[in-house]
Amino acid sequence: MTFDYGQHFGEMKLLHDLMTTPDERRWRLTAPEREPEPHAIVLYLGCNVLRTSHMIRTVTALFDHLGLDYVAVGGVTYCCGIVHHRNGDTAAGESMSHHTIELFKKYRPDDVVM
Repeated sequence: MTFDYGQHFGEMKLLHDLMTTPDERRWRLTAPEREPEPHAIVLYLGCNVLRTSHMIRTVTALFDHLGLDYVAVGGVTYCCGIVHHRNGDTAAGESMSHHTIELFKKYRPDDVVM
C-alpha cells in the first residue's frame, strides 16, 4: 500500500485553515513572484508547521518586534521532502528539497532561519 500524500497534506492544510484566518497570515504559502523583493532573512516554516500556526504567529510577532527584514514561507510549496523520503520516495523527496532551496534563493537572503 502506498502512502496517501493527499490525505497527509490535506489534513495539515485543513488544520491550518481552521486555526488561522487569511487576514492573520503573515507568511507565504505560495511560491515567490518571478523577481520578489529581497529579504535579509527567510524564515523557513516547512510544511508540517501548518499544524501549529499559533507558533508561526508567535515567531513572526517576535521578528516584527525586533524589526527584522524577513519573509516567512511555508506550506506544501516549501516542503523539504522528508515525508516522501521516509516513505521510500527518495527521488521525489530530494527533488522537493532542491526546489525549496531554489525558492529561498529568489529572496537573496543572508540567512535562512528554521
